[in-house]
Amino acid sequence: LEKGAYRGRVESARALISGLPALESVAARVEVWADRVEFPEVRAKTALSELAASAVVTDLRQPRWSFQYKARVDAREAAAALPLPELKAGDIQLEGRANYAGGEWEAEGKLSAARVAAADRNFQVHDATISCQYKLEAGRLSVDGLEARLLGGEWKGRLDADLRSRRVALDGAISGIRLEAVAKALSPRTPVPLPPPTPYTP
Repeated sequence: LEKGAYRGRVESARALISGLPALESVAARVEVWADRVEFPEVRAKTALSELAASAVVTDLRQPRWSFQYKARVDAREAAAALPLPELKAGDIQLEGRANYAGGEWEAEGKLSAARVAAADRNFQVHDATISCQYKLEAGRLSVDGLEARLLGGEWKGRLDADLRSRRVALDGAISGIRLEAVAKALSPRTPVPLPPPTPYTP
């Protein structure tokens, strides 16, 4: 106990959370105050992904969580957790902040993804890149500045989604995409060439 606060550290060599990839390590610094709990540093990693974050819990009778986060996520692990089996490969970077209270999430930040591959029986796309800014509030997701480079060209636009009604509105423009690349993507004959997974290295 120091100056009215308890300070400590929590570590785990391995942890399992339902629906998520196995965590190979988790470490967090904790500060417990009379009116709040702070996590100045949280680090977690799976076999292929890593997270660095900080968090504060206030109003302890009706807890409100506030997070700052930065993550590198392997698309294969994201696909398994969502689940989204069409997503086959990619390196995803996320950075932003989030709040959670009363069963509701709010979040905003930026996302970028490289070497993205996606496929099902009717299409295949590989080596795509994506970048955007996102905001989640009151069950609505807004994605602005959405840029996707694929099929030899690019798509720029925005997306709005009501997560409760599952309604999605997409608006944008395409430029430079080659028709032969589209035809090949819609008539897959060979498996998508997947890059090897990139293990996390501290």
